[in-house]
Order: sequence, then structure tokens, then C-alpha cells
Amino acid sequence: MSLLEKEAVDVEIGIKDDDLFGTQLIGANLKKPLLSILISPFLKKMAAAKHDSHRFSLQMLAHVHVEQGEISLNHSTGMSVYSSAGDVLNSAGGSGVRVILTLHGDEEAAKPRFLARLMSGLHLHASSAAFKVFLGDVGLQTELNRKWLAKPAVESLVAPFLDCYNAKGLPGPPISVVDVAGLTVEGVVAPTGREALQAAPRDFAVAGGTTYVHITLKDGSAPPTGSHTRVRIVGEDGELVGVDDIMFTRL
Repeated sequence: MSLLEKEAVDVEIGIKDDDLFGTQLIGANLKKPLLSILISPFLKKMAAAKHDSHRFSLQMLAHVHVEQGEISLNHSTGMSVYSSAGDVLNSAGGSGVRVILTLHGDEEAAKPRFLARLMSGLHLHASSAAFKVFLGDVGLQTELNRKWLAKPAVESLVAPFLDCYNAKGLPGPPISVVDVAGLTVEGVVAPTGREALQAAPRDFAVAGGTTYVHITLKDGSAPPTGSHTRVRIVGEDGELVGVDDIMFTRL
């Protein structure tokens, strides 16, 4: 049975030479990049637990080993942090796989920068990329071609999204781009916030997968957050069908 046919898959994850934690990924989440569905949420949990958002950040990620094999931090033809969680876990044996993260020491100062390592020429090779843009619990999917990937995100992603959002006739006044404070891109450290509005989507797009972008408004509105990492489950028609929490349990 394929991992994608299972309701839940057990995974162990931890920092090298530290405690392991167990979690579960449900079938729909196995289609998402390992970086955004497992590694990033885990580091956020560790940062909160250890009160150290610098050490436990994506910028400090040096190596990722899945069982005995290392996967790439770059967009590549082989297994990488941007490959779907299902593909990575399947290649390592299925359920119960161990994912071990190695972090840079402070003296390394995360050189070269994490983003520079991850962005391995998407803008040079990809003819299109898929995005899912959210404002609160409303999410819409789009695909940008090379021309639109090079335009500022506020023009290529935010403005078209708000046109569709306002057309839904939701409660409240229409929202325009002047009401937007910034963007958060899942699994990407930078660009973020206001800087991401003027960045070209090609600079933060996930190769071979869907990039999840959240809009924050100037009045403080943002995607709902809680004590657990929120994961949106989207149906084939692109509509939001549920929101799940991912829990990490010390082993």
C-alpha cells in the first residue's frame, strides 16, 4: 500500500545528538514538501520550547538525514527537502522513518544563507509554478507562468487573489492591496512580511510543488494560529475542507 493511501503515517524527527519526537502525517499532507509539512513546524516547536528562535530556525539548518541517507537542501532532481513527504518517506522505507536534522553552530552564522542554498535556479528553469494564497481561512490556487513569476508578488499574487476574494461577497468591506501589510511564505525565512510583497514569486517558489502564501492585513488580521502548527487540508477543487493540528510527542 502506498503511503498516500494510508490515513496516517508515523514519523520520528529530532536534532542530531538530541531527543527524538514522534508525530503523524495524514495522507493529504504527504503530498506537501517535507520542508513545509514537517521540518519547519518541528523547528518552530523547538524554538518555542527552548526559547531560542535563532538556533532553531531554518537559517541554521545544515543537513537533513532520512534514515541513513542525506537529502539535499537544494531544489534538485533527487530527493530534497522540497520533495513531497510521501516520496521521501517511501524512499526510506515507509512509516516509522527517522528524520535527523543537523544545525549550524553559531560560529557558522548559517553561511551560505539558507535561502541562497535552497534557491537553486528556479527562476532560470521553471516555466510555471503553483501557488495557494490564503487570507484567513479563505484559500485560492493559481499557477503563474514565467512572465508573472518575474513580477512583484503584490501584482502577480495579491491583487488577483483580492479580486476573487472580494467577488465572493464575504461579510465586511472590500479589501485592497493598500490594506495588506505583508506576506508569509511557508517554509521560507526570507523574503517575508512587507519585503515579500515586492519580491518576485520565482524567488520563493517551491520547485515541483505548491507554494503556500499567507496574506496579513494592516489591522493585524492573519491566518489563525494556536498552540499547535495549523495545517490546511485542501480538496481537489481547491476549496478548504479542514484544518488539522500537527502534534510532536517526545519519544
